[in-house]
Amino acid sequence: MSSPAAFSRPQLASYSLLALPLAFAALPLYVLLPNLYARDFGMPLATLGAVLLAARAFDAFTDPLLGRLADRLGRDGLTVRMLGYLVEADHSGRPPLPGGMPESMQRILGYAQDLAILDARPQPLLLGRHLIALGMTPGPHFKVLLNAAYEAQLNALVAKSSLRTHVVECPPEDITKSFRR
Repeated sequence: MSSPAAFSRPQLASYSLLALPLAFAALPLYVLLPNLYARDFGMPLATLGAVLLAARAFDAFTDPLLGRLADRLGRDGLTVRMLGYLVEADHSGRPPLPGGMPESMQRILGYAQDLAILDARPQPLLLGRHLIALGMTPGPHFKVLLNAAYEAQLNALVAKSSLRTHVVECPPEDITKSFRR
């Protein structure tokens, strides 16, 4: 399996620039909050570190799962929002449980909203027209290639912003291999 060509400095800068606003929001949380909780509430720093690590690990685990759920529901014309309504109806019809949407489902709907998959399945980032624009000839290999790219997108194996660039820089015969790990 060959690796894709290295990115140029301008490409790396353009991809990294998108993370800057997120860093502005998240960095103070990771820098200031541990001190606040340790100083004012007596919480050990190791516990804080474990909680922050668990939160990031939870996101890394649930984001691909929600993408797969939205994809599976979308194939049947359903959405994550509809699943939320079903859970709410089920929860409300089970006394002695209180009516309404369970908090866990509200969190799932919030994650789905953040991932833009609340009302539709994830849209493929790589389409046949992109391959044709690269000079590839349409054929049965398109389906294999596009399916592999979509699976990699759902599994979050490739950065969404760099999927098309990855295909451009990788030789066509190695593209589907490069998405499999």
